Amino acid sequence: MERFIKSSCLLCLVLCGFTGLAQQQWKVAKLVTINSDTLKGQINYEDWDQSPATIQFKNEEGNVTSKSAQEIKSFSLQEPLKAFESKKITLNYYNKGIVPEGASPIVKTDSVTLFLEVLLNSSRVTLYECMDENKQTRFFLRKDDKLHELRNSVYRLAKGETSHMIKSEVYKSQLKQLLSECPTLNTERLKYSDKELVDLLVKYHSYCKADYSIESHQEDLGQRFAVGGIYRYVDVGNNSVSFLGVNALLFSKKKFNSIFVSIDLGYAIGSKEEISTEDKMNLICFGLYGGKYFGLGEWHPMIFTGISNANGAIDTGVGLSYQRLLAFSTSIGIIHLTKGDVVWSFQLRVTPFSGKH
Repeated sequence: MERFIKSSCLLCLVLCGFTGLAQQQWKVAKLVTINSDTLKGQINYEDWDQSPATIQFKNEEGNVTSKSAQEIKSFSLQEPLKAFESKKITLNYYNKGIVPEGASPIVKTDSVTLFLEVLLNSSRVTLYECMDENKQTRFFLRKDDKLHELRNSVYRLAKGETSHMIKSEVYKSQLKQLLSECPTLNTERLKYSDKELVDLLVKYHSYCKADYSIESHQEDLGQRFAVGGIYRYVDVGNNSVSFLGVNALLFSKKKFNSIFVSIDLGYAIGSKEEISTEDKMNLICFGLYGGKYFGLGEWHPMIFTGISNANGAIDTGVGLSYQRLLAFSTSIGIIHLTKGDVVWSFQLRVTPFSGKH
């Protein structure tokens, strides 16, 4: 019981601290108003999963105000490297169910002014990324002062007693037409993703011998995957076991506030006589987890849950990671906890990455 109280207090303290860290992330920014005035200060950056219509801005005197996309032309950040522009756009939302024959698949149309993230910019074209209210990614291309949504509508259409999935992929023909100065561009196998669209535009500018700038950080799978070592200390009643093993992680594409999946595989340290013989403990330690990082600094708080043969089902905990290279965490098996059989552990992970995150 004493161990349970200590570990529970530790979890509460860490969670409270992490919540405070994750609440506000003020990043140095420069804003340009619709009157072309430049404002310097900080914005409360959230790594938004929906394109914002307003942002929180703190000026150099420390005063905080809300700035809407209707009064701010653009803003940029140095860390993370990102740029946003205000655009008035029309978004069509498609039926998520089965569309009857002859009916329109569009169930709603919104006209909104939002901050769109700039992915690539040049005097010829600009590529924007937008997240709609359903957290779906959409892309827009500006050319000749006109903004074109690269359409990729997907819906299910009824046909008799069956239904068929309709994937229009109109963006492929749109890009062929909009980028017609480069007839060698092949869009047939082009995926609707930021990386592939940016790569296509890089080829376009190379053919046209035109300058361009990539405004936002792009990550490939190699930068989102890590393998390293893990040390786990498991406390079960009056017994304790230490494990050494390997750990593999895969992060979501977003650079910050990443969702991750983690797999642990370890082997017990010490002689067999020193290791608990209880059913829930053995020489091999395995764990499968899903979790999320918070914050924009070099130190990233995290929460996670999963299953392990050491702590049992719903093995839930919190931790702290430095640049996603070094992580300390502690967790408790919730199922064992509800049965009054406390199982908790401490983990240390070292997972080298190819670049700084």
